[in-house]
Amino acid sequence: MNTIKLLIAIVLVTFQFTTNANEWIVEESTENPSEIQIQRFMDNVDRISTDFPEELIQVEFLGGKKNKSAYPAGDLYILLAIGKKDEQMTKKEYTEMWKIMNYLSDKGFRVMMNVKSKVAHIEEAVKSADTSLIMWSSHGNKSAFYDYDSKKVPFGIFNNAHKNLYQFVLSACHGRVALNKNYSVPSHIKTWAWSELTNSTEFIKFLVSDKWSAFDGKK
Repeated sequence: MNTIKLLIAIVLVTFQFTTNANEWIVEESTENPSEIQIQRFMDNVDRISTDFPEELIQVEFLGGKKNKSAYPAGDLYILLAIGKKDEQMTKKEYTEMWKIMNYLSDKGFRVMMNVKSKVAHIEEAVKSADTSLIMWSSHGNKSAFYDYDSKKVPFGIFNNAHKNLYQFVLSACHGRVALNKNYSVPSHIKTWAWSELTNSTEFIKFLVSDKWSAFDGKK
Protein backbone atom coordinates (compact mmCIF):
# COMPACT_ATOMS: atom_id res chain seq x y z
CA MET A 1 0.00 0.00 0.00
CA ASN A 2 2.85 2.39 0.88
CA THR A 3 4.49 1.63 -2.45
CA ILE A 4 1.29 2.53 -4.30
CA LYS A 5 0.99 5.81 -2.37
CA LEU A 6 4.60 6.66 -3.21
CA LEU A 7 4.04 6.02 -6.92
CA ILE A 8 0.92 8.21 -6.91
CA ALA A 9 2.85 11.00 -5.18
CA ILE A 10 5.65 10.78 -7.76
CA VAL A 11 3.13 10.98 -10.63
CA LEU A 12 1.42 14.02 -9.08
CA VAL A 13 4.70 15.86 -8.51
CA THR A 14 5.86 15.10 -12.05
CA PHE A 15 2.60 16.35 -13.54
CA GLN A 16 2.76 19.54 -11.50
CA PHE A 17 6.32 20.19 -12.63
CA THR A 18 5.67 19.66 -16.33
CA THR A 19 2.56 21.82 -16.38
CA ASN A 20 4.22 24.71 -14.55
CA ALA A 21 7.55 24.63 -16.38
CA ASN A 22 8.19 26.74 -19.44
CA GLU A 23 9.74 25.42 -22.65
CA TRP A 24 12.14 27.62 -24.61
CA ILE A 25 12.50 28.29 -28.31
CA VAL A 26 15.52 30.46 -29.11
CA GLU A 27 15.55 32.17 -32.50
CA GLU A 28 17.96 34.48 -34.30
CA SER A 29 16.47 37.98 -34.50
CA THR A 30 15.81 39.00 -38.09
CA GLU A 31 13.15 40.90 -40.03
CA ASN A 32 13.37 38.44 -42.91
CA PRO A 33 13.43 34.87 -41.61
CA SER A 34 14.43 32.17 -44.05
CA GLU A 35 12.20 29.24 -44.93
CA ILE A 36 14.54 27.07 -42.87
CA GLN A 37 14.06 29.29 -39.80
CA ILE A 38 10.30 29.27 -40.19
CA GLN A 39 10.21 25.51 -40.63
CA ARG A 40 12.44 24.99 -37.58
CA PHE A 41 10.19 27.23 -35.52
CA MET A 42 7.08 25.32 -36.66
CA ASP A 43 8.75 21.99 -35.89
CA ASN A 44 9.72 23.14 -32.40
CA VAL A 45 6.23 24.43 -31.64
CA ASP A 46 4.69 21.20 -32.93
CA ARG A 47 7.06 19.07 -30.86
CA ILE A 48 6.54 20.97 -27.62
CA SER A 49 2.77 21.29 -28.01
CA THR A 50 2.54 17.54 -28.67
CA ASP A 51 4.81 16.44 -25.83
CA PHE A 52 3.84 19.12 -23.30
CA PRO A 53 0.48 20.60 -24.38
CA GLU A 54 -0.10 22.36 -21.06
CA GLU A 55 3.21 24.19 -20.98
CA LEU A 56 3.83 27.78 -21.97
CA ILE A 57 6.56 28.30 -24.54
CA GLN A 58 8.91 31.25 -24.16
CA VAL A 59 10.09 32.45 -27.57
CA GLU A 60 13.40 34.30 -27.33
CA PHE A 61 14.68 36.19 -30.37
CA LEU A 62 17.81 37.80 -29.00
CA GLY A 63 20.14 34.86 -29.14
CA GLY A 64 19.88 33.56 -25.60
CA LYS A 65 17.83 33.14 -22.45
CA LYS A 66 17.45 36.18 -20.19
CA ASN A 67 15.98 36.80 -16.76
CA LYS A 68 12.72 38.69 -16.27
CA SER A 69 14.43 42.00 -15.52
CA ALA A 70 15.58 42.06 -19.14
CA TYR A 71 11.99 42.54 -20.38
CA PRO A 72 11.06 46.17 -19.63
CA ALA A 73 7.80 45.98 -21.62
CA GLY A 74 6.52 43.01 -19.60
CA ASP A 75 5.04 39.71 -20.73
CA LEU A 76 3.13 39.25 -23.99
CA TYR A 77 0.89 36.18 -23.99
CA ILE A 78 -0.11 34.71 -27.36
CA LEU A 79 -2.81 32.16 -26.53
CA LEU A 80 -4.18 30.23 -29.49
CA ALA A 81 -7.24 28.13 -28.70
CA ILE A 82 -9.02 27.48 -31.98
CA GLY A 83 -9.31 23.75 -31.29
CA LYS A 84 -8.48 20.29 -32.56
CA LYS A 85 -10.67 20.45 -35.67
CA ASP A 86 -8.90 23.56 -36.98
CA GLU A 87 -5.23 22.85 -36.31
CA GLN A 88 -4.19 24.18 -39.72
CA MET A 89 -5.73 27.54 -38.82
CA THR A 90 -3.68 27.59 -35.62
CA LYS A 91 -0.52 26.68 -37.52
CA LYS A 92 -1.19 29.53 -39.96
CA GLU A 93 -1.45 31.95 -37.04
CA TYR A 94 1.74 31.07 -35.19
CA THR A 95 3.71 30.77 -38.42
CA GLU A 96 2.67 34.18 -39.70
CA MET A 97 3.17 35.72 -36.25
CA TRP A 98 6.90 34.93 -36.33
CA LYS A 99 7.80 38.49 -37.42
CA ILE A 100 5.31 40.01 -34.98
CA MET A 101 6.82 38.08 -32.08
CA ASN A 102 10.32 39.00 -33.25
CA TYR A 103 9.40 42.70 -33.45
CA LEU A 104 7.75 42.76 -30.03
CA SER A 105 10.65 40.87 -28.50
CA ASP A 106 12.95 43.61 -29.82
CA LYS A 107 10.62 46.14 -28.16
CA GLY A 108 11.25 44.57 -24.77
CA PHE A 109 8.42 42.06 -24.40
CA ARG A 110 8.91 38.54 -23.08
CA VAL A 111 6.97 36.43 -25.59
CA MET A 112 4.96 33.59 -24.06
CA MET A 113 2.72 31.32 -26.12
CA ASN A 114 0.58 28.21 -26.12
CA VAL A 115 -1.17 26.79 -29.18
CA LYS A 116 -3.60 24.57 -27.24
CA SER A 117 -4.71 27.19 -24.77
CA LYS A 118 -7.08 26.35 -21.93
CA VAL A 119 -8.94 28.51 -19.45
CA ALA A 120 -6.09 27.93 -16.97
CA HIS A 121 -3.62 29.66 -19.32
CA ILE A 122 -5.63 32.86 -19.61
CA GLU A 123 -6.32 32.80 -15.86
CA GLU A 124 -2.59 32.67 -15.19
CA ALA A 125 -1.86 35.47 -17.66
CA VAL A 126 -4.62 37.77 -16.41
CA LYS A 127 -3.58 37.72 -12.76
CA SER A 128 0.20 37.87 -13.26
CA ALA A 129 1.92 41.12 -12.29
CA ASP A 130 4.33 40.61 -15.21
CA THR A 131 1.64 40.54 -17.93
CA SER A 132 1.20 43.61 -20.12
CA LEU A 133 -0.66 42.28 -23.16
CA ILE A 134 -2.72 39.19 -24.01
CA MET A 135 -3.69 38.01 -27.48
CA TRP A 136 -6.38 35.31 -27.52
CA SER A 137 -7.56 33.57 -30.68
CA SER A 138 -10.43 31.08 -30.61
CA HIS A 139 -13.94 30.29 -31.69
CA GLY A 140 -16.68 32.47 -30.26
CA ASN A 141 -20.28 33.60 -30.53
CA LYS A 142 -22.40 36.49 -29.28
CA SER A 143 -22.42 34.98 -25.81
CA ALA A 144 -18.83 33.90 -25.11
CA PHE A 145 -15.45 32.81 -26.43
CA TYR A 146 -14.04 29.33 -25.92
CA ASP A 147 -10.80 27.51 -25.14
CA TYR A 148 -9.04 24.69 -27.00
CA ASP A 149 -11.35 22.10 -25.40
CA SER A 150 -14.44 24.13 -26.40
CA LYS A 151 -15.00 25.18 -22.79
CA LYS A 152 -16.47 28.62 -22.29
CA VAL A 153 -14.02 31.15 -20.91
CA PRO A 154 -15.76 32.24 -17.67
CA PHE A 155 -17.51 35.61 -17.69
CA GLY A 156 -15.54 36.58 -14.59
CA ILE A 157 -12.14 35.86 -16.14
CA PHE A 158 -11.03 39.48 -15.65
CA ASN A 159 -12.19 39.77 -12.03
CA ASN A 160 -8.64 39.25 -10.75
CA ALA A 161 -6.89 41.13 -13.55
CA HIS A 162 -3.67 42.75 -12.40
CA LYS A 163 -3.38 46.49 -12.88
CA ASN A 164 -0.30 45.97 -15.10
CA LEU A 165 -2.39 44.23 -17.78
CA TYR A 166 -3.28 47.09 -20.11
CA GLN A 167 -4.41 45.43 -23.37
CA PHE A 168 -6.43 42.41 -24.48
CA VAL A 169 -6.83 41.43 -28.15
CA LEU A 170 -9.64 38.96 -28.79
CA SER A 171 -9.75 37.28 -32.19
CA ALA A 172 -13.04 35.38 -32.10
CA CYS A 173 -16.26 35.64 -34.04
CA HIS A 174 -18.62 38.16 -32.39
CA GLY A 175 -15.94 38.76 -29.73
CA ARG A 176 -16.86 42.42 -29.25
CA VAL A 177 -20.52 41.51 -28.73
CA ALA A 178 -19.61 38.83 -26.16
CA LEU A 179 -17.19 41.11 -24.30
CA ASN A 180 -19.68 43.97 -24.06
CA LYS A 181 -22.60 41.71 -23.16
CA ASN A 182 -21.18 39.26 -20.62
CA TYR A 183 -17.58 40.02 -19.62
CA SER A 184 -16.72 42.63 -17.01
CA VAL A 185 -13.45 44.09 -18.27
CA PRO A 186 -11.73 46.58 -15.91
CA SER A 187 -11.51 50.11 -17.26
CA HIS A 188 -7.71 50.07 -17.25
CA ILE A 189 -7.63 47.36 -19.95
CA LYS A 190 -7.83 48.43 -23.60
CA THR A 191 -9.68 45.78 -25.65
CA TRP A 192 -9.67 45.00 -29.35
CA ALA A 193 -12.27 42.61 -30.76
CA TRP A 194 -14.47 41.97 -33.82
CA SER A 195 -18.25 42.38 -33.79
CA GLU A 196 -18.98 40.07 -36.73
CA LEU A 197 -17.45 36.90 -38.13
CA THR A 198 -13.67 36.95 -38.34
CA ASN A 199 -10.73 34.67 -39.09
CA SER A 200 -6.97 34.24 -38.75
CA THR A 201 -6.22 36.31 -41.84
CA GLU A 202 -8.03 39.33 -40.42
CA PHE A 203 -6.29 38.83 -37.07
CA ILE A 204 -2.79 38.85 -38.61
CA LYS A 205 -3.57 41.77 -40.93
CA PHE A 206 -4.77 43.80 -37.96
CA LEU A 207 -1.58 43.17 -35.98
CA VAL A 208 0.63 44.43 -38.83
CA SER A 209 -1.59 47.41 -39.65
CA ASP A 210 -1.38 51.03 -38.51
CA LYS A 211 -4.60 50.47 -36.54
CA TRP A 212 -2.81 48.57 -33.78
CA SER A 213 0.07 49.17 -31.39
CA ALA A 214 1.29 46.89 -28.65
CA PHE A 215 1.47 49.93 -26.37
CA ASP A 216 -2.16 51.07 -26.79
CA GLY A 217 -3.61 51.50 -23.31
CA LYS A 218 -0.27 51.66 -21.54
CA LYS A 219 -0.02 54.48 -18.99
